[in-house]
Amino acid sequence: MGKRRHPLLLSISTATGNGTGIGKQLWDYATRVLEEVQEDDRLFALIYTANPEDDPWDEATWIKANPSWGQAVQPDAIRGIMRQARNNAAQEAVAKTRHLNIWVGADEALFSMRAWRAAADPSLVLEDFEGQPCHLGIDLASRTDLAALAIVFPGRDAETGKASYTAFARCYLNEDAVMEARNPSYPGWAAEGELTITPGNETDFDAIESDIVDLCRHFQVVSAGFDPWQSAQMAQRLRGEGVNVLEFRATTQNFSPAILELDAAMRAGRLRHDGNPVLEWCMGNVVGKPDRRGNLYPTKQRPEQKIDAAVALMMAIGRAMAADDGQADLTEFLRNPVFG
Repeated sequence: MGKRRHPLLLSISTATGNGTGIGKQLWDYATRVLEEVQEDDRLFALIYTANPEDDPWDEATWIKANPSWGQAVQPDAIRGIMRQARNNAAQEAVAKTRHLNIWVGADEALFSMRAWRAAADPSLVLEDFEGQPCHLGIDLASRTDLAALAIVFPGRDAETGKASYTAFARCYLNEDAVMEARNPSYPGWAAEGELTITPGNETDFDAIESDIVDLCRHFQVVSAGFDPWQSAQMAQRLRGEGVNVLEFRATTQNFSPAILELDAAMRAGRLRHDGNPVLEWCMGNVVGKPDRRGNLYPTKQRPEQKIDAAVALMMAIGRAMAADDGQADLTEFLRNPVFG
């Protein structure tokens, strides 16, 4: 691969039950490239698989996942295998991995990137919302890595009367992480102004705090959700500035309603965003499994797959939901807006 001018490496496989091996890593990376979440002109990927909404016992699904149907793949053989697998749990996993190309036991992406992109409106400009009420979500994560600030302007859907949201995000990273190219897209995002770079090897939280104070001068910041684990000092200083800082602890109880509402709003057309590529990347990296009660918590499969901007958006959505439910005293706030 290093000696030839035009090297070519071919790899072919079906899914397995191992969600932590190299196969699943390549699959996830290929999926992000195919969905244009990540750019890689050197990779060509082709995936034949059943979608989550497909019936695994429908022959149309079998044909979809087997491009050599009727040639290298014999229909009668697959029919017999799937008929047995439907009534045998031990055979079901094998049939789904080998013949439907479904990863069994692997975490699934929480959000549909197709629905996310459909909600994008590049014409949206933050400055056009001057003076309007909004909610903030702040995920400071680690000083050595990505941090994010989400801004959500609540509204009402004209047809259903349900809550609607217009979302923006600002993302921050230290220059050492960019130079190390932990993500090959970092330099491009920085050049395009989609990623704020702070000097040194630690992300400067003071820059984020300064941006929050500036937002309060231009918008009616009804609430700012923080996880107190990383941001106690910043939250204390912002309260001193008159910002309505409220705790948003990283618990399933807090995140699950926000995740469900974000997903529902995105699919129903009640969410708009400006197409920020860093936020899109983070949204595509969010995975998780529901617990036995159906509650959800945002997580990621590997450290390099950042979700900080998505988490900040969930926090801002959660704060907007709380205000809509009457948990925030908007009347008192609007009578005494921050920074006059």
